Amino acid sequence: LRQVNPDWQTAAFVMPLGHKATFEDADWSWEIMGGAFGRYVENDRRWWAFGVFADVGIADDLYLPYAGVSWQLSDELTISAVMPWPSVLYAPSTDVLYRIGASPSGASWSLFENRGEIAFEFGSWDFGIAAERRLVGNIWGGIEAGIGGLRSLRVTDGRWKGPEFGLDASPYFNLNITFRPSLP
Repeated sequence: LRQVNPDWQTAAFVMPLGHKATFEDADWSWEIMGGAFGRYVENDRRWWAFGVFADVGIADDLYLPYAGVSWQLSDELTISAVMPWPSVLYAPSTDVLYRIGASPSGASWSLFENRGEIAFEFGSWDFGIAAERRLVGNIWGGIEAGIGGLRSLRVTDGRWKGPEFGLDASPYFNLNITFRPSLP
């Protein structure tokens, strides 16, 4: 992470991963994930994010561009179009936050025994409403409820399949405790 100047922040990461099945004769598979990102503060109410994410390894290489904007319409209301977490946030005070939005969920991994291939699936997107409250200091408690949909985006042996666009109602419920560091 680096604060380049008052308007620009940058960040980068590299994460090597090793995968090995529990079979006696299984080989190791290696992949490297990484990314480089920048954040530009246009003014007191709007900032932009740019970058790229890469996953190089097991199957086909994956490169994803990253872009988004967060626009504070007022002291209480913000529209965040930072993918993959688009949302509208409403904070009537410094101790309460409401959010309506979407986020990916339900990833799973599979190993095909007869071929030694690995597959993964993004189970769904959650569309929900959340309420959070400061409990003490920087510790927040929250509750969220909604439905999951846009199911079954699959990647098997480097090939994409899906997603299925049936948004069958599948409710979810979430309780959380979050640490949010404050700015000085």
